[in-house]
Amino acid sequence: MARIADTERSREIKTIRRVLDWLIFAFALAVGGAWVFILANPSRYLANDPSIGNVMAFFVGPPVVLVVLVGVIRLGRPRRTNVQFAIVSALIVLFSVEGVLSVDLSVPEQSVREAVSKMRQQGSNVFPVLDRGELSQIKLDPSGLFPIAQLPDADIVHCNAGGVPSVFRSDRYGFRNPPDGVLLPFRAVAVGDSFTMGSCIDDGETFVDLLRNQLGPVLSIAAPGNGPLSNLAGYREFVEADPDLRFEYLIWFHYQNDFGDLDWEVSTHLLRYAEPGFSQGLRSKLDVLRREMSARLERPDGGVGELRHLVRQRGPLGGVVDFAKATEVRRYLGMLGRGGEWTPLDLDLFERILRSARDDANQRNAKMVFVYIPSYDDIRWSGNNKEYGRLESVKVARSLGLEVLDLTEMLRNRGNPFDIFPNGRAVHYNATGHQLIATSVIDLLETLER
Repeated sequence: MARIADTERSREIKTIRRVLDWLIFAFALAVGGAWVFILANPSRYLANDPSIGNVMAFFVGPPVVLVVLVGVIRLGRPRRTNVQFAIVSALIVLFSVEGVLSVDLSVPEQSVREAVSKMRQQGSNVFPVLDRGELSQIKLDPSGLFPIAQLPDADIVHCNAGGVPSVFRSDRYGFRNPPDGVLLPFRAVAVGDSFTMGSCIDDGETFVDLLRNQLGPVLSIAAPGNGPLSNLAGYREFVEADPDLRFEYLIWFHYQNDFGDLDWEVSTHLLRYAEPGFSQGLRSKLDVLRREMSARLERPDGGVGELRHLVRQRGPLGGVVDFAKATEVRRYLGMLGRGGEWTPLDLDLFERILRSARDDANQRNAKMVFVYIPSYDDIRWSGNNKEYGRLESVKVARSLGLEVLDLTEMLRNRGNPFDIFPNGRAVHYNATGHQLIATSVIDLLETLER
């Protein structure tokens, strides 16, 4: 019986060793394949950050790991088994942590579409907020126009956090502003994305509302998902199109992901706005815009059921690839954003966009201010390789002679820099974050006026 037990134990040990050998071999193949891909695409991993750390991580690290794995294979038993156990255990821990960090522990938001459907059933004539990816695909019939903002003169559901819908009333252009009679004449024009629009923030608490309280009338030209081309499109259609419109400041709010938005904007009709003077003439076609958008958005799916989600569009294996790359672990350690994690920055196009807006503002004797709004990762981690486009965007703005307000250091150096995010970590700021943005902008403008 003892001899039989020893034989069974020996078989189990051999099986375990064979499994470990195959796991290490598979790991070596994965590392080797990744290294070959990096060597075949070197510019992708060095274009944005040709630092020593980046070279070591991508070009020296993989062969070192391969040498170590080959050394492990050459070890005799049982030392090889012990080292293999250690490597496999470390990988298990790594991907277990990745799995935990990948889980969103915040309170889930019910869909805006669900809120719109429910409110319509209760008799409310509301419409869902449209992000830039959706707006860029809506070609209205029969005019052929592409909308730039929300449905004009409508109740727009822009958030449904915890199942409590947030609604604002759009102005005659489709933006989040008070009634037109209250706005004129303007003190400033604010251009930006969902931060500027005030997604998930109640009326009166957005930083644009707070600026209005201190400065006077401020016109907001903003929509969720806006990137630089979308910002220029809104400005050109509804501000530049009126040569008599006057204001003292053009405030261009740039969020950390705007370069990523620009990367997909160039594949849509929005690229035409890079052409000097291009316009659809939307300001003079508001009745057509309102009628055709309303007809589309009154459909049960809100008019967007068949549209592709363009922003951050990923392939079906995107989540698997991110998990295999331990993306969330590297984000937590401040290692995300190096090399191939981001697409190359189109700084030439970005400069042309800002220059176009600046030149129009100058013709109106207005001053253009560039405000950089940092993301969670911007605030948590310092270093150009972790701040995608921050330093570059600020440099371009300064080269054009714009007044620049980079909020990153101010927000980093607060006692608790993360209390501006709902649940401690999210994309949009809460009311505290909006208050800080408004205060900083007002301080800058007061300094400029002295």
